[in-house]
Amino acid sequence: MDALAGTRALLVVACLLLAGCTGLAGDDSVDREAYGVDEPVQPDESPDVAGLGADNVTNWIALWSGHVGYLEGTSYEATAEVTYVDPNGTVLETRRSKAVVTGTGPERITVERTEHDPETNETATRTIDQWVDDNGAAHRLTEENRTTVNSGPLVSDPATRLLFEPGALFDAVEAVTQTRSDRGMRYVLTGSGNVVPYQDAEFAVLVADDGYIERLVLRGNGTRRGEPVEVTVHVTVDRVGEVIDLERPDWVPANTR
Repeated sequence: MDALAGTRALLVVACLLLAGCTGLAGDDSVDREAYGVDEPVQPDESPDVAGLGADNVTNWIALWSGHVGYLEGTSYEATAEVTYVDPNGTVLETRRSKAVVTGTGPERITVERTEHDPETNETATRTIDQWVDDNGAAHRLTEENRTTVNSGPLVSDPATRLLFEPGALFDAVEAVTQTRSDRGMRYVLTGSGNVVPYQDAEFAVLVADDGYIERLVLRGNGTRRGEPVEVTVHVTVDRVGEVIDLERPDWVPANTR
């Protein structure tokens, strides 16, 4: 990763997490009101979040467990996007995930994977739609002109199963910035380093005062099918604690177990 470009990207990410920006290129104005975030505040004491200190992570297991544990007991909507770019700047693959969890049983996860072959200039998309309720789980796989439906789970929730090791992420945190918003205190964790399986990564994580991760952005170097790529990961958790209703899709078999 180019050092200057990487640093600028991290500053943009931190700006977005702290306050939000009206543009990513050529526009440095900040619209704080839209995100309900005030200026960063000087920490008077350690955050009331397990595993998080005033300026560092004190226990990554407690911090990650607090995130997963909080989401396991409530409703939410999580989205994730992962892109793989080759050294020439060509996007080789994009994975988009969305999980809608009601907190009362039903949940639906959709994963779309698009791959581009630079040699043939062909693009292929594969979509998995998964439904889980008290009767069991089923998933529908769509690729090219073929669709199949099978019982059982196939994909995982992007909010609670990251594509890198949480321990490596939190161990690489270099700074914690406390901010106050109309939704309470927020904590921005920024850092860099090797976040397995990625190298030379830079990231920013927004943690709510309830202990769950609201937003995460990471950019690092990795490999795809043995070739070097730059990987960018975006994860957002929204609608936490809201009433979410889901209707059972028509494609789910009646005898799902």
